[in-house]
Amino acid sequence: MFPLQYPVNILNNTQKDTIVLDPFCGRGTSIFAARMFGYNAYGIDNNPVAVAISKSKLSAATVEMIMETLNKALDYTGNYDIPQSEFWQWAFEMTVLEQLCKIRAYLHQHDGMTENALRGIILGALHGPKAKQMENNSYLSNQMPRTFSSKPSYSISYWKKHNIKPDKISIAAVVKKRAQRYYNDVIPEVNSNIINGDSRENASYRQLPPMTLIITSPPYYGMRTYYIDQWLRNWFLGGPDVPVNILNNQMDHSSPDDFARNLGMVWKNCARFTTPDARMYVRFGSIPSRKTSARDIFEKSIALSENAWRIIAVSDAGNSSCGKRQAAQMLVGQKRKSEPINEIDVELIKNA
Repeated sequence: MFPLQYPVNILNNTQKDTIVLDPFCGRGTSIFAARMFGYNAYGIDNNPVAVAISKSKLSAATVEMIMETLNKALDYTGNYDIPQSEFWQWAFEMTVLEQLCKIRAYLHQHDGMTENALRGIILGALHGPKAKQMENNSYLSNQMPRTFSSKPSYSISYWKKHNIKPDKISIAAVVKKRAQRYYNDVIPEVNSNIINGDSRENASYRQLPPMTLIITSPPYYGMRTYYIDQWLRNWFLGGPDVPVNILNNQMDHSSPDDFARNLGMVWKNCARFTTPDARMYVRFGSIPSRKTSARDIFEKSIALSENAWRIIAVSDAGNSSCGKRQAAQMLVGQKRKSEPINEIDVELIKNA
């Protein structure tokens, strides 16, 4: 995960008129950090799950507004589909599933600040581990990972083997608990927008004002499982009720050179839509299964942007397991362990 502390450290040393852009906004970490400082913030991403989560982090809705919208969604009387396959019968208690489908249909027809908040809360609570005591449940599903959606065949086999059945969880209680956690604090309301688009394309930037600061972490070369890993959340946003292996079409992973060329297109666009004194900060890395150098790919991408940016500093950012219990747990029990590779932090200024 892209840590909040990274953009916070950068924003601690910026001016009051800063306007932040993240062309690979993902879960909106940079955008949320900018909002914490009261800076206008904008993001681009072509993954609808990422866009929905980012929008929820920009919402100024109150707990009361969110609960009122939830009640409207639960009272929805329009048409809605309920998936019928065996996976869904094991994944959610039937009453919970029906309510989720009502909320899904309601949010598909309504959009706004409060709907964005509720949508983000449901996405975060949609699947995860069961609590030992019902009143402590923070997730709506049967036992599942919280960060990615396991495949139906594996899930069914696991639930049957361990005789784990879904609980009848109160959606209202879970939503209220999460709303109180995330929306009780007063955070500055800023001008912002999240574009569901391709950051390689000029059109994705045309709705945005000139930016002064870019903070981002692009996908790593070879990391193409975003969609398939989030298939259940994608379903809630209106996608199919089965996993669909859609590759990340925002970047070409055919080869390191093709990937660098695609990154270069993004950096070139970023330069085109930023102020003359703009700066850019990038956290970048690679995955163990691809024997490539993150620094080589990144430097090549800057050259392929027609040197729109100049690198002024590169530092070692450590790796994804440093101080992170979840990352360490994901390696436990693997027959073929792969240690994360150290990431880099790059600071750049726009070439005149």
